[in-house]
Amino acid sequence: LSPEVIRRLLENPDLVKPRKTEITVMFSDVRGFTTISEQLDAQELAVLLNGYLTDMTQIVFQYTGTLDKYIGDAVMAFWGAPFEEPDHPSRACRAALLMMSRLGELQKEWEAQGKPKLDIGIGLNTGVASVGNMGSTLRYGYTAMGDTVNLAARLEGLNKEFRTHILVTEKTYAAVQNGEFLFRELDLIRVKGKLQPVTIYELVGMKQSAAEFAERLGMFAEGRSWYLRREWSMAQKRFEQVLERWPDDGPSRTFWKRCQDYLFEEPEAKWDGVYVMTHK
Repeated sequence: LSPEVIRRLLENPDLVKPRKTEITVMFSDVRGFTTISEQLDAQELAVLLNGYLTDMTQIVFQYTGTLDKYIGDAVMAFWGAPFEEPDHPSRACRAALLMMSRLGELQKEWEAQGKPKLDIGIGLNTGVASVGNMGSTLRYGYTAMGDTVNLAARLEGLNKEFRTHILVTEKTYAAVQNGEFLFRELDLIRVKGKLQPVTIYELVGMKQSAAEFAERLGMFAEGRSWYLRREWSMAQKRFEQVLERWPDDGPSRTFWKRCQDYLFEEPEAKWDGVYVMTHK
């Protein structure tokens, strides 16, 4: 816990008792960590990972988040508990952007030192979860559980599908519609094990960077509009135009490939634009 949260808990220890409350959950994970770990010996790997996790955790604490746990190279954190804060979705979004910014600085340092370059994906979801001291009689800890947490974890993994860095659910997106952040609406998906589809968004940056991304995001939105109308050729052409100017635009590459697949085999007539994820 951050020092500020600890101070508040000392004033009211009952805050750690299990309860249901709205939080914003973050999962972040290192891309290709197994491959990276094979390139380093145990000591080098520990130094690299410890430095990375220290910086990411400090950012979580900077925005008064709660570090739930490390899962190998992954970080789970949440905002809104044990101390309720109405702006917890904004705090989580700002933390995610700062984590990506700090990672960019670390990547330059690692490159100069001849070390492997880590990259990460982040998933954010807002909703009601069970939060409190949980575990066994032998060991327990302060943690969050429930569908809200599971969806955040699934969302983090979807960054691989779209070649993005920060994905948020429609609930987090709706909670921060104050003009502070810049988002791109990406897709309507149904994750494995869930019946209800969810709209997901890419957190691109702060609102002041809108001019830098306006044309790219506008072209992508046009392509996706054709895509939802089942005009695969028109949509694919638009995504191609995005990629000609911004070759690293992952979502455009993903949708270009989908259009190619649908040109070979049309989805069923009752297709409603939902993309079904068949893997976690």
